[in-house]
Amino acid sequence: MSVILTIYSREQQIGKTTFALNLGSSLIQETHQSTLLLDLNAIGQSLAACAILKLFSAPALSAADFSTDDIDAHLVTHSSQLDILTIDEALVRDETLAQRFIETLLDSVQSRYDYIIIDAPAQSNRMTYAAIDRSTMVVFFSTSAEHEYPVEILGKQLRHVITLKTGGSGRVSLHKHGCYYLPKDPLTLDTFRGTGIPFVIQSPHRPISQVTARLARDIGNRRMGIALIGGAALGLSQLGMLEVLERNRIAIDMIVGTGFGAFIGACYALGIELSRLTRYLVSWAMEQTYMFRVHSFVFRGQLLRGNQLQDLFDTFLQDVYFEDLQIPLHVTALNVRAGRGVMFREGKVLDAIISSMRISGLFVPFKETERYLVDNSMFLPTLLRPLRQMGAHILLAVQIPLLSQESSRTFALSQRRWWQPKRYNTRQNQALMAATFDNLMDQMTDHAPDAPSVQPIEPNVVITPRISGVSWRDFHKINDLIEAGAQAAEAVIPTLEQLKN
Repeated sequence: MSVILTIYSREQQIGKTTFALNLGSSLIQETHQSTLLLDLNAIGQSLAACAILKLFSAPALSAADFSTDDIDAHLVTHSSQLDILTIDEALVRDETLAQRFIETLLDSVQSRYDYIIIDAPAQSNRMTYAAIDRSTMVVFFSTSAEHEYPVEILGKQLRHVITLKTGGSGRVSLHKHGCYYLPKDPLTLDTFRGTGIPFVIQSPHRPISQVTARLARDIGNRRMGIALIGGAALGLSQLGMLEVLERNRIAIDMIVGTGFGAFIGACYALGIELSRLTRYLVSWAMEQTYMFRVHSFVFRGQLLRGNQLQDLFDTFLQDVYFEDLQIPLHVTALNVRAGRGVMFREGKVLDAIISSMRISGLFVPFKETERYLVDNSMFLPTLLRPLRQMGAHILLAVQIPLLSQESSRTFALSQRRWWQPKRYNTRQNQALMAATFDNLMDQMTDHAPDAPSVQPIEPNVVITPRISGVSWRDFHKINDLIEAGAQAAEAVIPTLEQLKN
C-alpha cells in the first residue's frame, strides 16, 4: 500500500505547491521509489504544478472521462521522474461528486505508486476532507509555529512545515520532532521559478533544500542519526568520517555528541564547512606541543579554560544557541551526583560542550546549578537512546579505541638519564599524569550496559577507525587521525547505501 500525504494549509499564496513539487522530487531522490503528485490546487489564482515546472500540461482530469486509461493519458512526467496529475477545477469544487471521485481515484493509483502527494486547496471542501480522511499523514503548511491545527487534521500523523520570515532559522523554537522550519531563500526560489528545475535538484546544498530532504527522509523512514564521542585527540578522526559521509551524500539528520565529538558535531550542525573546520583544526593542533600544554592544563585545572581551547571554541561557536543549529543536536554529560545522564538541547552550545568534556576522576566537574557534570563517553550505548527518541531510523555510532600503551612508553622514557634530577622529576610527573589519564580514557571503551529494565539499543552501523601508535594527547598527529577516520567511514558506505534504499 502506498503512503498518502496531504499537504494542507488555510493560508493562500505561501508557496505550498512549490514545496509539494520539491518534496515529491526529494522523496524520489531519498527513497528511490515512485511518487505521484495530485494537483487539486489549480483553482482560482493558484498556479498549476505543471506550469511551475514549465511542462506542457495534459488536460485536467474530469469526472466525465475518468478511467484507468484516462489517468495515463492525463499524466505528465517530470525529468525527476515525478508524475503529476491535475484535477479539473470544476470537479474540485463539485460538492456532490468530489468525495466519491477522490476515493475512486486513490483506489486506482495506490497500487502503482509508493507515495501519493495531494496538494489540497486552501478552501476547505468535500474533496479536501476526503483527501485528508484517506491520508496516512498530513503535512500542515503555515507561516507561523503559533498556528493552531485545524480540527479536520487532528488524529492524523502530522508534520508541520513553517516558512520563516527571515533568511536563517533564528531562535524561534527548539528543534522538535515533526516540525520543520523552511528558511526564506529568495534567490533559490527565483532560480527555481525561472528554470522550472526543483531546488532540491538544482541547489541541494542550500538550507531550504536540506530541510525539504530531511522531511522526505522522515516520511520514508530513512532519517539517520550519528553518535559522536570524545577521546580528546582521537576524536579528531571523526572529521574524516564526516567528510566521507558528506562526499557520498549520506545526510545526517540528527547528532548526539559528547566530549570532543560534541564540539565537532556542533560545528557541523551549525553548517560550518568541513573543509574550513578541518583546516583550522589542523593548524590549531600543530601548534600544540606533545606534552607541555596538556601537563600545564591538567595541573592548573585549566584544560577547558586555557586560551588555546577557549579560542578554538569561540572561533566557531561563540554566542551560538541550540536554536541556531541547522541540524538538531543533543549534547550529553554525566551527572556524577545522581549517577545518570544529562541531555542538553537548549541554551548556549558552548556551556553544554564544556560540561561534556570534563573527565571524571581527573578534572573538577562542571558546576551547573546543583548538578556536577562530566564526560559521558564511557556510557556510549546511552548515546543511541536520544537518537532514537529524536526520531532517527538509522543509528550510526562511532567507536574509537583508546590506547594505554603510550603511558608505559612515557614511563620508560622517564627512567633514562635518572642522574639528572630535574629531568627525572619532570618525566616522573609526566608519566604519572599520562598513566592516570590513560587509565581514565580506557574506561571509555568499557560499554556500560543500559539499566536492566531498559531494552538496550544497538546501532545499525558502527564506524571503528584503525588507530595504532596514537594516544589521546597526540593532537599533532591530526592528519593521520583524519585519514584513519576517512578509511573507516569508506568501509561502511556500502552498508549505509543499502540501509538508505
